[in-house]
Amino acid sequence: MTGPSTVLEGRFGLFNTYAGDPDSSARLADELDTLGTQWTLEEAAFKFQPCCHYIHSYIESARALVAQAGGVDAIDTVHCRVAPGVAPVICEPWRAKQNVRNGTEAKHSLPYCVALAMLDLPIDVGSMTADGVDARATALAQRIDWSAYDESAFPARFDAAMSVTLKSGRVLHHAVDDVFGSATRQASEADVRAKFEGNASRALDANRVDDLWRAVLQGGALADLQRALRG
Repeated sequence: MTGPSTVLEGRFGLFNTYAGDPDSSARLADELDTLGTQWTLEEAAFKFQPCCHYIHSYIESARALVAQAGGVDAIDTVHCRVAPGVAPVICEPWRAKQNVRNGTEAKHSLPYCVALAMLDLPIDVGSMTADGVDARATALAQRIDWSAYDESAFPARFDAAMSVTLKSGRVLHHAVDDVFGSATRQASEADVRAKFEGNASRALDANRVDDLWRAVLQGGALADLQRALRG
């Protein structure tokens, strides 16, 4: 298979098509000195919910605010501050995001996922692939709004700022500096294994899940991994 030698920096290359930045190719050239010697996979963030990664910090904030409020029934309205670079994905159009119709739409909806978190409802593969949605979460989503979070550190960090107004009139605030599972807030091996087991157990029995975990963690030959997958 052949292709253009300027697939990255050419007139119709990746940088001009997507980055809109004429200096992108020069910056990439500066990074090539470490090619093959410096690895950045360990800096990648784990996702602990099967929804848009931008939403994860808001889910964390939502749960914290419910705890502060003493329960979701004490909350009247919810306000999310969202980075302008994130809003087109999880906030727009807002009315549609408040009234998602299925799991595919739900996983990119800030108000619906926040409502699920506040109601202590599952945010898992089942809920994010379902044909329908939860009526209680949809109702709560109507009481959630948002505004621009211009001082957000996005995209360097996936931060969140939220507040709730209680039925008593009191206002509570909560912020998350970066998403859990990132390089700045690293997850433990136990956290990662729990996520792995939750996913793998949808297709494999407990013994095969354990064998597969050990095969992945210990590395080795591809044949060992294949055997673990086949059982």
